[in-house]
Amino acid sequence: MPDESVHVATERAASRASERIQSLEVLRVLAIFGIVWFHSEGVPGRQFGYAGLPVFIMLSISLTVLSARRHPFGEFARRRAERLLVPWLFWSGVYLLPAVVRAWQRGIVGDLLSISTVVGGTWIHLWFLPFAFAASLLVYPFHGKVHALRPGQVLALAATAACLAIVGSSFALAAGVGVWPVPQWVFSSPAVVLGFALGIGLAERKRSGQADPKAILLITLFAVGTCAALAALGRRELTVPYSVGLVLLAAALFVDVPRSRVAQYVAPLTFGIYLIHPAVGMVLRRLPGASSMPTFGLLFLVFCISAALVAVVRATTLKRFV
Repeated sequence: MPDESVHVATERAASRASERIQSLEVLRVLAIFGIVWFHSEGVPGRQFGYAGLPVFIMLSISLTVLSARRHPFGEFARRRAERLLVPWLFWSGVYLLPAVVRAWQRGIVGDLLSISTVVGGTWIHLWFLPFAFAASLLVYPFHGKVHALRPGQVLALAATAACLAIVGSSFALAAGVGVWPVPQWVFSSPAVVLGFALGIGLAERKRSGQADPKAILLITLFAVGTCAALAALGRRELTVPYSVGLVLLAAALFVDVPRSRVAQYVAPLTFGIYLIHPAVGMVLRRLPGASSMPTFGLLFLVFCISAALVAVVRATTLKRFV
């Protein structure tokens, strides 16, 4: 679920990074579309749309690494809190009423006072914001240490850590890891490791003007190979979303695409689209004739209306919340 992975400083980092990697801006749009796709009940191929979540997280964490290089920890944490925790509190308030109505209808009003709501928010997708905040703080101490290593050492560490994270998360999900949002955290943990590696790679690309194709290919092959091996063992929880997501990410880093006005316009809206699209979907699905609308048509409508609403909100004093 899911980045912009995300405050003014991070958006500026994204803009600078994407000056040479326009395909990442396109990938960011595709990732958020995939998340909206996954959240659209009844739409075929939702498991492929779920690939948008690890991609979204990887991009968000990579931009966090770029931002961390320019700020001391206290300033970095404050900026991340403003960008992630403040919107989380705001949108938890926005979704509180529908959450109460749903809980009342299901007879589970008491669940709104559970620890899940306290750490995840009032609606199912809001877990991403505190998770992204915690992940940002966790990766901060490592970015300086990694830059002191040789490229080969970084590659070996990144590939090993990514594979171990994928294996650990897969077995943890298969065993059952508690109530929401713990499964979401576990599923997303490998994307944090991969996003950190991507951030280091983007920093090197900005410094030297080129990415290391061998490093990108090897990490992708190791991670996808790990997913395939787990699938052969019957552990398929991460196979499709991570394999598809990693292949798309590797392609985006290798393929130069021309500047796209659509991508440049929509990419800064992705964080807000993530936050607002469940509300848009709830409203649209209750309109007369919605049940007879083609499922993909409704999906595109939810995405487009969400993007338009975020664009409007960004022109108001509420822009800090999207």
